[in-house]
Amino acid sequence: MTDVTEKTRESIVRKAAIRVLFAASLFAAAGSGCTPAGEDPAAVAAEVERWRGTWHCLQRNQEGTLFPKEDVATIRLTMGGTLYHFEWGDDFDEFGRAKFFPSQSPKAMDVDIESPPEMAGRVIRLIYKFEGDRLILAHREDGERPRDFTAEPDSGQTVEVWARQRP
Repeated sequence: MTDVTEKTRESIVRKAAIRVLFAASLFAAAGSGCTPAGEDPAAVAAEVERWRGTWHCLQRNQEGTLFPKEDVATIRLTMGGTLYHFEWGDDFDEFGRAKFFPSQSPKAMDVDIESPPEMAGRVIRLIYKFEGDRLILAHREDGERPRDFTAEPDSGQTVEVWARQRP
C-alpha cells in the first residue's frame, strides 16, 4: 500500500468536494437554459447538447508555441448544460457558465468564470468549430474575440484542439 502525503490527501478531498458541488450545480441547472438576446433558443439548445460531456485537450498552441503533449494530456473540460468545469492537472480548477452564440460566424461562446475567486468575473470570448469528432477553439489573452483559428507569435491568441472523452 502506498503512503499518501498530507498534500495529496488534501488534493483528493478538494477534488471530491469540487465534483460534488459541480454535480449538484448540474442537477440544479437541469433544464434551465440561457439564450443570449438575438439568438434562436433551438439553435442554442442544439449547441449546448453538442458540447455536453467531457473533453480532453489534444493540442494547445499559444502564440505559435505548442505545449508538450504530457502537459496537454492533463487538460480536461466538462460541460453540463451551460455550466463548465475546466481542469489542468491536479492544481487548477475553474468553474463557470457558457453563453452560446451559434448565429455568429464562426460560432462563438462567452465563458463567465465564477471560480477560482481570483478569476471570478472574468469573461473569455472564444470562437469554435467542429471538424469531424474534433472541437477546435480559439481565445485571446486580452478578452477580445478572435477572428480566426491562428496562434501567431505575439498575437495573444491560443488555439486548442479537443476530443470528446469516450466512456
